[in-house]
Order: sequence, then C-alpha cells, then structure tokens
Amino acid sequence: MTVPVSQSVAGRVVALPVRSSRLNSWIKDRVYSGQAWFGALLALAFVARLYHFTSPPDDAHEWRQTQTLMYAASYGHGAGLLTPYGNWNGMPPKIDVLEFPIYSILVHWLSGLIDLLIAARALSIVFGVAAILVFDRLCAQMGHPRRRTATVLFALAPLTVFYAHATQPESLVLLMMVASAYFAVRGQTSWRWSVAALASIAVAAVIKPTVLIILAPPVLYLAWSRKQWARHLVVLAGAGIAILAWGTFVRGVLLSEDPLWYHVNTDPDWLWGSVSLRYSLDFYVVLAVRLLVAILPPFAALFIVVAVWRRAGDPFWWWMAAGCLASYLVFAKLNAVHFYYQLPMVPALAALAAYGAPRLPKRLAVRFVLVELLAVAVLFGCAGLYNEQPVYSTAGAAIAAVSSRNQPIIVISKFGADPWWPSVLYYADSNGWNLPHGTDSSRIASLPGATPCWLVNVRDEPGAAMVPNGWVVTRLTSDYLIAHNDACGTP
Repeated sequence: MTVPVSQSVAGRVVALPVRSSRLNSWIKDRVYSGQAWFGALLALAFVARLYHFTSPPDDAHEWRQTQTLMYAASYGHGAGLLTPYGNWNGMPPKIDVLEFPIYSILVHWLSGLIDLLIAARALSIVFGVAAILVFDRLCAQMGHPRRRTATVLFALAPLTVFYAHATQPESLVLLMMVASAYFAVRGQTSWRWSVAALASIAVAAVIKPTVLIILAPPVLYLAWSRKQWARHLVVLAGAGIAILAWGTFVRGVLLSEDPLWYHVNTDPDWLWGSVSLRYSLDFYVVLAVRLLVAILPPFAALFIVVAVWRRAGDPFWWWMAAGCLASYLVFAKLNAVHFYYQLPMVPALAALAAYGAPRLPKRLAVRFVLVELLAVAVLFGCAGLYNEQPVYSTAGAAIAAVSSRNQPIIVISKFGADPWWPSVLYYADSNGWNLPHGTDSSRIASLPGATPCWLVNVRDEPGAAMVPNGWVVTRLTSDYLIAHNDACGTP
C-alpha cells in the first residue's frame, strides 16, 4: 500500500510529514535503543584507549613499560626469542627474563613494519578491545541478565583503559584470561573447547601465575556443577605444568646468566610478603581505594554491595571473585606494590557490579547526564595512571642524540642504586651504567670495560646537578645535564 505524501483539502494541497515522521521515529528508536547506547559507550572506551598513543611510556609503571620495550628492542641486538636482554646495565647486556615474553616477541615482529613503540601500543589496544568482546560473549554464555551493563563497566574500568594503552603484556593477559573462562564454560559441549581453554590459560599463567589462582575456583565450580571433572581438571593441571616448565627454564637461564636478578625476584619477602602484612589494615585500605577508583569505574564497586544485599549473581562470578581475593592474599607483597596485578580482577567484579547497577532511565536528557557523569568519573579514575613524568624520556633522548650505541653511557639518577633500572637506557637505546647521585670520578674509573665518554645526570631530586671531576657539562636544563669525559678528547 502506498502512503500519499499530500492530499487536497478545500482546494488546497497540504503536505503530510510522512517522511519526516518516519525519520523521527527511526532516530528515536535508535536513540532509546539499548544497543545504540551500548555501541556509543564502547566507542567511547575505544577512543579513551587512543589517548597519548604516540607518547613515550612515561606514565604509570614506567619501569615495567620500558623494560617490556627493552625486551622487544633486544631481539634486534641479537637476543634469543625466549632470552631477551632486559638488563642493559654494563657490557655486554644480560638476560633477565621472568615472564614468558610472547608480548615482546609480537611487538618485535610487528616493529618490522612500524615503529617499536607504536607496535606495542597497537597490540595493547587490539588485545584490550578483543578482551571486551570476549567478555561480552562470556556474559552472554552465562546468561547474565545485565550483560550489556557488565560489558560497559568492564570496558570503562580505568585499569582496562590504561593497560590497553600501556606497553605491557597486561592487556594480553586479560584477553587470555577471559578467553580461558569463555572456553571453559563452552567446554560442556566439546573437548575442543577444553583444549582451547587449556591453551589460553597456559599462555596467561606463564605471564602472570596469579591468573591460575583466580580461575581455579570458577573452573572447579563448573566441574562440580556439571559433573565433568576430567576435562576441567586437565585444564587446570595443564596450566600448572606450563608454569612449572617455564619456571624451571627461567631458573636455569638466570642462575647461569644473572643469578643476582634471579635471587632478588624470587625472594619470598618480595613475592609473598610477611604474614603480618595480611593482618595490616593499610593492606586492605589500599585494595579498597583501588577498587573504588581504578579497578572499576569510580564508585561502581558500590553496586557489588547492592548485589550482595539482593543475593544476586551467578555462583560462577562469585567463585571468580573468591579467586581474586585468594590471589591478593597469596601474592600479598606484589599486589600491594604493583596494582597491575589487580587487572585480572576486573571481569568478576564488573559482572557482579552489573547485578546491582540501576537501569538507564527512559528520559533522554537524564541518560545524557548520566553518561557524562560516567565519562567524568572514568577520567578521574585514569588521571593518576596517565600522570606523565617526562624527565627520564627527555634525558634519554638527549643523551641518545650525542652518544654512540657502541659505547656505554653513564646514567646518574635517584634510581641508580638499582642496576636493572631500564628507563633512561631504553630511551637512549644504549647499554650503560646506572649510578646514584653523588657518584665520583673514582667510582666511574673502576667500572669494567670501555671508558664511558658521555654522562647524563637526571635532575630528579634536589641538588642533583653535580658532575664528577674530569667531566665537562655540554648541556644543562631543568630536567637533566649532559657531560663529556675529558679523557675522550673533544666531543
């Protein structure tokens, strides 16, 4: 049936706004559609991950970010794929691999096409966005009644936003973790899904063993509730074997190449922390603050309290939350120091918070206000993570402009007491020596190997503009000074 667009009334032709009505109806249907809002919020989450895409990794965890890039860069300097050089302190560089370096390997391969930093950023975003999609499918598979809300909370959590930007393997770990959970849930129908779960959890666990602790309770719950113990136990056992195999390999390599690095990183006090730490109020206050501000969109964690009050939530998610708490307690010191160990907690907490979250009101204006408030809250949560400290990247770039990679440099900074500190050496793309403020010429003269000709003193604490005797300052800024060794002749 054809609808007329005009008709004659008392000899006059009157236009009927049929097309306009159809257009308005189409727009309203889309604007009020939950699918449209879901897509818009995911687009917002993606755009947020592009922030500072080309900037140096001088924000949160600069040490960890530059070390990961150092691994990737070392493959171009002759390192083996499983034994990257992460300690550029001295000549020659040393192997200091701990986690399975699959992320750095992928960055190295992609850097054959684009810049190393851009390759790392691009992979982090791809893994981060893929984790959102897989988490959404996991919620659908579990029949989550507030699936879209859970996915939005997951996508806009400050930690997931930041680590899909950071040059660390955390976004890959998160993807492999939610993929493991998804495959394990699908494992009810076929062993092929269980094999996929085994592969993904093994990859995640050899990067972050805490993933196995987090996923063990929900996977065991699936085994118990479905009476399918064999396939689920195989998944967990396979991940455990992968951790032991990789740990044995790392131990053998590091004890022969850099035993001090191995002993420092396997010190029980560093890994587990003291028993008293677990009875410290501050230990739990730190977790509560991170939960309220960064692990989920700010204050969204309060929705979990509502879910508890309503006794809502699938046991699968509660068991995963129990695994998160167990991981926090087992690796207490690591969790207290490094908040990226809390990133794998986001899926369970986002799913549980969604059960207690309010629904979007029907009024369009109120929806816009709520979305704007959510965006502001996410920016607030991300502010501390994106707090750039460019002093080290600028110092590294400056020394790189005057020195040669074939000769070691000297880096003096407040981190100089830690020989493995990677940041300035990575930015300089050079081996060298990390030394503390107050270093004199006699200590420099005692360094083994070739005589360093260039020195950069990072002015990262008061009174840090001193140079040893026999060195001439060639450049002085508010962030650093560069000096040349007189013994090397004219610069």
